[in-house]
Amino acid sequence: MTNSSPDTERWKELDAASYDGVAEAFDRHSRRLSGKAAARLIDLVRIGSRDRVLDVGTGTGLLPFSLLRAKEPPASILGIDLSAGMIDTARRRLRDELRDDPRLRFERMDAEQLQLPDASFDVVLSGFALTHVPRPELATQEIFRVLAPGGRVGIALGSRPPAASSAQLRHAVAEVGRRIAVLRGRRLTADLLDRIVDRRIGGGVGSGVGGGR
Repeated sequence: MTNSSPDTERWKELDAASYDGVAEAFDRHSRRLSGKAAARLIDLVRIGSRDRVLDVGTGTGLLPFSLLRAKEPPASILGIDLSAGMIDTARRRLRDELRDDPRLRFERMDAEQLQLPDASFDVVLSGFALTHVPRPELATQEIFRVLAPGGRVGIALGSRPPAASSAQLRHAVAEVGRRIAVLRGRRLTADLLDRIVDRRIGGGVGSGVGGGR
């Protein structure tokens, strides 16, 4: 049983709902921009054909679809996400592209309160999703609760480019442009988003929570 405030629960629902109407576009962009990162994460965890896999914060299923198309796909995969739109899009892809392959299923579920049995997965993955969880320590506890003894965990959070690299230079130039846009009032920041939410629904729901999926 986890302690949960109404504001925290409200923020999670708002964040999840913000993806419902853009799930199709998110799916296209994530496949194009994050496909290599997904493949790298899968490669690092070394998933086998007998593994039961859980993907926490699956979005539209980038990691599960990559897994099923691998040379030796795992025995089963469950992708969970709090966004109903994301799950609906993932299920549509499963139906259209893989004819409802029984090895894969998607469920709407809260990462902080996984409705799953203890020690029921050999591998737990999460790609760029824990920044959307207000209490990542609870999500992490849940991940290890459902992980079987000897299981593996692969979590990607994202980072800045390596120091003194050309990628870092490009990042720095982009960051300067972003900050100029913020100062000129042409870019929506997390702080500004918090103020908008406060005006609309009150309660300071979004304060202190942010991140990109």
